[in-house]
Amino acid sequence: MVEPHAEFGLNPTRKACFACGDTTDEVVLAGNELNFIAPSAYPFPPSSEHFHLCSLCDAIIGGEEGIVITRMRILDDKSMMFTGLNLGVKREAVIKMFPEEKMFEEMDIIFFSEDEWKEWEEKGLLPNENEASTF
Repeated sequence: MVEPHAEFGLNPTRKACFACGDTTDEVVLAGNELNFIAPSAYPFPPSSEHFHLCSLCDAIIGGEEGIVITRMRILDDKSMMFTGLNLGVKREAVIKMFPEEKMFEEMDIIFFSEDEWKEWEEKGLLPNENEASTF
């Protein structure tokens, strides 16, 4: 049962893929699970019962051979938004691309800010917007 938020009530939103931000038509009554007014769509984290991966991201991550790399726009110190630029990369390729980033070996999803993306792009490790295909 949904526990209404004291200020925002049932706090409805649509589910979004946690990895790429692709939205669904499924409405979630977030209630007090969110401590802010729910946006039109929200990517609930893995700890939530509303966690969702789209079929493409699930296929990339599901076999444990792939990692989703997503570029995010930082809005302020508490929020960011998806930019629509996502890459599905084999885990072994990520390890070769970023040998100094050992934590990436254990991750299924890597979020880069636009500045971080640009930094890796300049090093030749990530494609620029015109070269990258989004999914």
